[in-house]
Amino acid sequence: MSEATNTCTGAGLDSYEREMDLVRDHVTDVGAHLKAPPSIDPAAEEVDRHLEFVLNDADELYRGPLRDLYHTWQDLNELHFNQRLKVPHLTIAAGPPQALGFFKSLTDYGGRTQITIDARILTASRKFVLTPWPAEGNRLFVYDILLHEMIHQYLAEIEHYDDRENRKHGEGFTDVCNRIGRVMGVPRVYTRRRRAQDRGKPLANSWPINVRPAEYYRGDVLPPRTPRSDKTPELRGIAGALRLLRYFVDGGETDKLFAIVRREADRMHEPVCTASPSEEKGLVSHFNPAWLTWNDRCIGHLLHAICKRRMMDLMPLLADALEAAGCGDELLLAHCRAPVRHTGRCWVLNALRGKTR
Repeated sequence: MSEATNTCTGAGLDSYEREMDLVRDHVTDVGAHLKAPPSIDPAAEEVDRHLEFVLNDADELYRGPLRDLYHTWQDLNELHFNQRLKVPHLTIAAGPPQALGFFKSLTDYGGRTQITIDARILTASRKFVLTPWPAEGNRLFVYDILLHEMIHQYLAEIEHYDDRENRKHGEGFTDVCNRIGRVMGVPRVYTRRRRAQDRGKPLANSWPINVRPAEYYRGDVLPPRTPRSDKTPELRGIAGALRLLRYFVDGGETDKLFAIVRREADRMHEPVCTASPSEEKGLVSHFNPAWLTWNDRCIGHLLHAICKRRMMDLMPLLADALEAAGCGDELLLAHCRAPVRHTGRCWVLNALRGKTR
């Protein structure tokens, strides 16, 4: 064999050995792949176990609503989120006092993603829920809560919001609400009201409940239409005063009416009341609970305005109303009419409030 042949043969063996090494590596990789268990996401597997229990073995009280919620979640995920969300733990439990539902990126035991619906809604234990699950309006209300919490889930899983940022109902949350709202045909919502003329605009933190028509929940649920901060201030003090004045007008007691008007018009700034409760209240006769409901709750309204809205100027009118209702205790009436500035600790107010508890 020539030297050239030996050289070629040697080069061929080297190439062959290299190819065999590659084959051996490939076979080893394939063997390892075949022997190893398939890749499993432990978090997804745990959710599957939770879902299987809910659908098959959960208590009947929870099984029906949760089955319905999981089916609805799947429909909403397909309709509004292009099936990008991962199946969460859906739960029914009592939450914070004012919450209708809430989202957490981790469950109470460290699992992945939890959406909770307030159990008091399903049982009609909230004052604005008139009919329990499965009434149609109740179910529609719960579905809206679920959709609201799914937006939080979207921001956590897709936009990577942390829980603290997610709870703020900021611009990102508002944008998703309005994107889905256009499909649903509901009005636009806002992150905040920036100017006085924005008063009354619906905010994203109550979406979509606050943009549904009044009849949407079939009368089974009557949610507040506006946030508490937007309510018109209660005018119970004025209502009570007007009812008292109307009482005197209807009774033909115009002299009494004119005297009250003149007295109130002449009142000036007054010093703080310095009367000692311990000296006076022991001398006063009993308080009659019927006074509080007299004349369409006239005294009750006055008491509310004085105690809750700090309208202390109504104290003389309270005395007039008590006297008209049948109170003949001169000490009590004189105290209310005294030309002083009363405080919330007034013994007359405390005694009357004790009758309202």
